Amino acid sequence: MERDPLNLEEDYSDEESITKKFSETHSNSEVNLAVVAYKKEALQYFDKLPADKIREIAKDIPMHGRHGFDINKNDYRITSLPGLKFTGYQILSWYYVTFALSQPELFKELGLPFEKEWGLANTFI
Repeated sequence: MERDPLNLEEDYSDEESITKKFSETHSNSEVNLAVVAYKKEALQYFDKLPADKIREIAKDIPMHGRHGFDINKNDYRITSLPGLKFTGYQILSWYYVTFALSQPELFKELGLPFEKEWGLANTFI
């Protein structure tokens, strides 16, 4: 059994500067093709689900990332998405998509710099 599966023992005192650095680093003009692929994957997955289930997942994902998601981690598991394992970029992409689909008026408030990737992912569906 994992010692600290929810990362409750980690020091997050500098979390705000980490988030700011992430946004600055990923707000450039380059498109992250992995994020495009993950968003496309999420769109295809959620296409089969009712809106209330997507809203449930949109609420569940941040519960697993209360202290943020590490883009270098590759073993995130989400209770409402049983049997699936996510990388850091992948879970951020799925989180973005759940909000874009279930709460479009709020998803820009997530602060994730993936607008270009969102636009591209939608062109492939």
